[in-house]
Amino acid sequence: MCSEVQQKAVGSFLNNSIPPVARQALYYHWFLGFRNAVYLSAPCHITTLVLCFINLFSGMSNAPSMLWLGGILFTFGHMYPLRLGLEHLGLTEKAWKAKSTDEGYAFVKSFVDANVRRLTFVDFPGWLCIVAAVVLGAARSN
Repeated sequence: MCSEVQQKAVGSFLNNSIPPVARQALYYHWFLGFRNAVYLSAPCHITTLVLCFINLFSGMSNAPSMLWLGGILFTFGHMYPLRLGLEHLGLTEKAWKAKSTDEGYAFVKSFVDANVRRLTFVDFPGWLCIVAAVVLGAARSN
């Protein structure tokens, strides 16, 4: 869910109707507030990991352990690509202003492109693993 919201929000800055100069002037100031979303998403990821580990090792879940393990691995995989994420989270106003409009566009696009890959190959399969574990666990307990 978090990645999808990020995708829509950050991707909106790539819209062709936004003049490059406006994107350059607005993006950093908008991103200052937006990057605080990490304070919401990080606890959600930690909670997901803790609950998957509890279900994997407690013996209380009737779901196959591979599904819980998949949920754990895909949740860790959500950090992909860590280098790019840290680069975006550490963006300073000085570094942003030093970018040309083309470099600024490429910087924003790098996040959007990585996020598409993360949504497709990490978040969606991880979500499926956890949903399948919950559904199978509930079905087997009856």
